[in-house]
Amino acid sequence: MTFFEQPPVRGSALGRRRSVVGLISTAAVLVVLALVTVGGLWLMSEDSNADEPLLTRIFPALAAPAPPLTAEFADLADRMMLTAEGREVFAFTQPRYADADEIAELCGDDSHDRGEESTLGCFSGLVQSRAQDRIFIYRPADERLAQSVVTTAAHELLHAVYARMSTEEKAHVAELVASATARVPSDDLVHDQIAASMDGDDEDRATEQFAYLGSQVHPDAGFPTELEEIYARTIADRAALVETHRRAVAVLDDVRAAVARAWEELAAAEQANAQTRAQLEADTRALSEAAARFADDQAEFDATPPEERARWRVTLTPMNGEPLTMSWEESIAYRDDDLNRIRGEHHARRAELELAEAEAARLRADTQALQDDALALLRDAYPGQTFED
Repeated sequence: MTFFEQPPVRGSALGRRRSVVGLISTAAVLVVLALVTVGGLWLMSEDSNADEPLLTRIFPALAAPAPPLTAEFADLADRMMLTAEGREVFAFTQPRYADADEIAELCGDDSHDRGEESTLGCFSGLVQSRAQDRIFIYRPADERLAQSVVTTAAHELLHAVYARMSTEEKAHVAELVASATARVPSDDLVHDQIAASMDGDDEDRATEQFAYLGSQVHPDAGFPTELEEIYARTIADRAALVETHRRAVAVLDDVRAAVARAWEELAAAEQANAQTRAQLEADTRALSEAAARFADDQAEFDATPPEERARWRVTLTPMNGEPLTMSWEESIAYRDDDLNRIRGEHHARRAELELAEAEAARLRADTQALQDDALALLRDAYPGQTFED
């Protein structure tokens, strides 16, 4: 795509986030689940005063507390404005930063042609065990894109939150987010983002709506109270989180706008210089023609006897001036002075033009550097997409 085109709708303002909810399982896990589903199997321990679920005995991680967040992810949790419950879920997912290549490997889907899409993160996990939930977050190298990481992390966290809901709550939330999505203006890019992330799989509609709306959309009056209360269990200040998303998008919008303005200013300067040079060249040709005529008249004057010269009167009409009548000799001196004056003006105009052209050349170099920097920023923001100058 060209620099000034918006990314494909699947990339949109933040790029596509593939939510991958793993269905991987081993035969042993399937057997255990079958037993639990059918018989509600509990493992009795002779030296225990209480019954203990079989899954907990086989998979201790299921009952393990959330591992503490590292300092950098604790900071990210603060920037997402998470509640205690939100931080706990975030910690359980053991979030990890990754570069573009790692994200492509960790979050890729061989069944899907990514084309010009960008994957900025993903949530994965086993349906059978929330202890296997993981969040992978693309972290751009450019610090100007730091705020986009907050939106990516919040989006994936909301996938994790949705995955932990009961079947009944998921169904209810699906109704709430479907209704809320319908209220979002039709020209909002979030609709394209939701569709792109669903990739035709209607089963993903609710989780994508829940994640996108929660991290990117906040109507002036908020969503209906019940939905906002569900979000509030995870996010303490959702309006502020969405404002972070808006600022993240604005970084790229502002960069594009700055480059567009720079090229417009350069085009105006170069066009003005071209017009000035064309006029100067035309005036220079006219001066040369006037000088040639003057040379002929000077030669004729010099060849005329003095007594005959005195008989002639000449009327000259200066540009934008009144006619002037004078002797032939006076007219020769007047014209010579006028030609010298015009030559001086042309010299000054040419010097001024050369300065303006040098400034335009500097402006072109600066504008190209600005665009190169912006292209690097866009490529960092949208890994996998191609931007042309």
